[in-house]
This record gives sequence, C-alpha cells and structure tokens, in this order.
Amino acid sequence: MTDQLDIGTPSEPMRSLHVRGVGRDSRRPDLALVTVGAETREATVGAAMSANNDATVAMAAVLRAHGIDPGDVQTSQITVQADHDRQSGRRIGYVVSNQLTVKIRSLDAIGPVLDAVASAAGDSLRINGLSFDLDDRSDAERAARAAAVFDARDQAEQLAVAAGVALGPLMTISTVSVMSGGFTPRLNSARAMTMESMPVEGGTIDVAVEVDLVYSISSLR
Repeated sequence: MTDQLDIGTPSEPMRSLHVRGVGRDSRRPDLALVTVGAETREATVGAAMSANNDATVAMAAVLRAHGIDPGDVQTSQITVQADHDRQSGRRIGYVVSNQLTVKIRSLDAIGPVLDAVASAAGDSLRINGLSFDLDDRSDAERAARAAAVFDARDQAEQLAVAAGVALGPLMTISTVSVMSGGFTPRLNSARAMTMESMPVEGGTIDVAVEVDLVYSISSLR
C-alpha cells in the first residue's frame, strides 16, 4: 500500500491525497503452452539434420491430426553443434535440435497430444517446458482493475478520517502496472514419460493491477 498526504503549510489550504490500490483476479487457465522438440545425434551434419527433419515433420503431422491449428505451432529454436567425446574431447559427430512452441487450447488434450508427439518423435523427443495462461485476459484485467480502484478509494476514505480532513473530488487516476502469473510445472523429457502417466494440474492464473488515485482534500468545517 502506498499513500501520500499533502496538507500544505499553515498558510496554505490542504491540497491532495495520493493512494495506490491493488486488485487481483484469479481464474482457471484455458490455454497451455508446451515446448517440445527433437534432438538427434549422427556422425555427419547432413545425417543429423535429416534425422531431425524426419522427427520434426512427424511431430507436426500428429499435432495437426489432433486438431492443433498450424498457427498455434511455432519454431522457437534450431541449433546445430559439434558433439564431442567427454573423455577425449574428440569430435564424434553433430547434434541438431529443433524446438516447437505449441498452444494447446483444450487442457484435456494435453495428455493425448504429448503422448502422440512422444510416439512420433521416439527417443529424440525433448519436452522443455509447460506453462498455462489465459487466451483472453481482458475480463480478468477488468475485474482486477475495478478491485484496485475500490481498494484505493477505501484507503483514501480511511486516511481522510484518520487525518481529520474532508475528501474531495477525484483529480487523477492512472494504471501503474498489470501483472499476471501462474503455476509452471517442471517436466522430464524421457520418452516413457507421457502426460497420461503424469497428470498435470493447471491451477489458477492470477492477474494483478495497481492504480494510483489522487483526491483533493480540504479542512473539515
């Protein structure tokens, strides 16, 4: 809570009261963001890229087969690097990694989708992240903003009473920040681990808004 009372000097009229309110709104997520990929190791760059391309194409195909819109699948990272023996340091081949960020709009589909991706990619599968979000945050932000204004108004009224001043009209109002957060589970990337064998709960998405209100104040008569 941030507040500031400006009552001026004895020769000046009391002027303004500045308060900061915080409002929160929690909702169940309706969107999952999953980062999946394929990592392949071969003796040559060409062979590693070819194997990786096969695995990535197979993953993309099963995503489409499970109703994932192509616009919800985005290549997020591609790397090609030499693979070295840990003991001798000698180069033994190349490693190619291709990561896809996938939006899954039905949380019930997470298990079946990742199970299908695991089958398609085989031992090259990598699951590098899973998070949850709201597809449209506008309603949650609206509710949090209204709560923040109510909180700030309540603070202003309390401060005015405690300071023995009269609360006047609202002079300015501004949004300070809009924040959100939720639960992000940690996943292993082993092929044997499917979402059906390890259920993941979406939890809640918390949206918080801070607002600043400035009221005029005057002495009680």
